[in-house]
Amino acid sequence: MSKKRTGFLPLLVGAIAGAAAVFFSDEKNRDQAKKTLAEAKKDPEAFAKKMGKQAGETAKKTAAKAKTAAKKAASKAKAEVKKQVAAKKTSAKKSTKKS
Repeated sequence: MSKKRTGFLPLLVGAIAGAAAVFFSDEKNRDQAKKTLAEAKKDPEAFAKKMGKQAGETAKKTAAKAKTAAKKAASKAKAEVKKQVAAKKTSAKKSTKKS
């Protein structure tokens, strides 16, 4: 009888394997992977530099997008709080006028 593996690691490995299977099921993705592998084999040092630079650029773009999204979310939240405060003030004024 085999042991069933439970936990986070087997789940993670399964998800990665599934994602790789979906990715490589498309022929253009397989071709692109072959080209990238050939480039890496031809000059590993230049390839490493290129990938490092590309990773840095991607990180900067992602950080900029995250910053923009955070600013938008903060301004939305601020506007919502102002609406709620204004609504409470108007309801408080109405209730004091009735008494």
